[in-house]
Amino acid sequence: MIPLSVIIPFYNSAKYLRRTTRSLLAQTLADIEYIFVDDGSLDSSRKVIEETLEEFPEKKNQVIICSSRKDGKNGGIGQARQAGLEKARGEYITYCDSDDWLDEKYYENLYLAVIANNADMAVGDHCLESKDSTTLIRTPDLRNWEEFKHHSNWFHLSLWNRIIRRALIKENNLRFEKGINLAEDYGFVIKAYFYSKKNCHIGSDALYHYDKTNEASLTTNVCLSSNLQRIQNLKLIDSFFKERNEDLTACGVHKIEKFVAKNTLISHGRLKLWKSTFPETASMIFNDDQCSKLYKCVYMSSQYLSWRILYLYNIAHKLR
Repeated sequence: MIPLSVIIPFYNSAKYLRRTTRSLLAQTLADIEYIFVDDGSLDSSRKVIEETLEEFPEKKNQVIICSSRKDGKNGGIGQARQAGLEKARGEYITYCDSDDWLDEKYYENLYLAVIANNADMAVGDHCLESKDSTTLIRTPDLRNWEEFKHHSNWFHLSLWNRIIRRALIKENNLRFEKGINLAEDYGFVIKAYFYSKKNCHIGSDALYHYDKTNEASLTTNVCLSSNLQRIQNLKLIDSFFKERNEDLTACGVHKIEKFVAKNTLISHGRLKLWKSTFPETASMIFNDDQCSKLYKCVYMSSQYLSWRILYLYNIAHKLR
């Protein structure tokens, strides 16, 4: 059996893909299946992958390059992730963003950990790579669903720093929601935690490197339409767990994801929609040390009285 399938969606990523592809093909875990999913790229992304593959001729039979849509057009990251997932044959699956890179033993360490622990999921640490610094991020060691849903702090709930048993995904029909292209991985991973019986964590010198310098990425430029997709996804997650009588009120990751999605509406000037979106998260503003006491009073008054209070407050600050 193929131990691991790595799915790499890409769209106009030629600037970064050579580095990404080299770090993937240099992994020490043998027999990895690499699935590159072209989401309608208009640049030389495919050519970069093919040229880099020539540097690793022994890996050619392990690489698949496909399109997310039959017509070759852009379908969005969610559809690209799903297209790769449907082609995957590995015992475990993971994803790699097309502008990131990995230390060479990263996947081997994750795979050895799931095998040693007979786990459904293994999670690793990562580095945030900015222009001026590298920051090591430790992911909490949450062994099961109960530990996860009672964990009070936020952490990056992504697909690229974990591997998940493909049988768990298939048996529970985990899919990416159609039309969701921001935080689409969040919905997938939180459901994987729910179904997973046992998780494990590795702490090692082999890390995933998350590139924060790509100014064209979706997470760097959150437009209104993308944020509305994120809000819709969070509502779908709420419905999923409500149907299963699961209470997420203590789940720090979920509360903060909703709070951030709600507050992004302020920057888009959608205050009326802001007021009606996830009102249960409004009180979290008091935990924000960067907000003044005045802003906190205005914020809460707007939430429980009229959104126009915050609107007028913002206008007054713009006139200063």
